[in-house]
Amino acid sequence: MTWDALRSFCPAADAPRLSLVLAPAGDVAGHSGDDLRRQLAVLPPQEARELALEVLAELAATVLQTVPERVPMQRPLGELGMDSLMAAELAVLVQRHFDCEIPTIEAVANPTLTALADLVLKQQAARAAAVTLPPQQTGPRQAAAPAVRP
Repeated sequence: MTWDALRSFCPAADAPRLSLVLAPAGDVAGHSGDDLRRQLAVLPPQEARELALEVLAELAATVLQTVPERVPMQRPLGELGMDSLMAAELAVLVQRHFDCEIPTIEAVANPTLTALADLVLKQQAARAAAVTLPPQQTGPRQAAAPAVRP
C-alpha cells in the first residue's frame, strides 16, 4: 500500500486515530526523500553524516512519540523504550526516506542513531559507486582479428 496515495484520495487517512498506523506524511527535517538522497550525495562526508543524524533523530522521535531533542545519538534505542515492532517501524521509515534497507537484525539489535547513520551512509556510498561504474560487457567477447601480413 502506498500510504501517500491513500491520503490523496481518502482525507480520513489523516485522522488522528490512524496516526500510529500510517507513516508521517510530508518532509522530514525539511527534506523530501528524493531531496534528502540528493543532498547526501553531494555533501561532504561530515555534513552528510550530520544531516543523516538529524533525519534519523526525527524518524526515531516519531516512532518513540517524542521530540528529536530527546533522542540521544549515542544511546541504544532499546534503552529509550524502542521494542522490536517499533524498530521494524523505524526500518520502514528509513527505507522510505533514505531508500536503504536496514536488515531486521540490525533494527532489532538496539542500534544507536550514529550506528544507523553509518549504515545508511555506507549504503548510499555503495549505490553511488555502482552508478558511476562503467557498464560491463554482457555479450561474448570478440576475438581480436588476426593481423594480416603482406
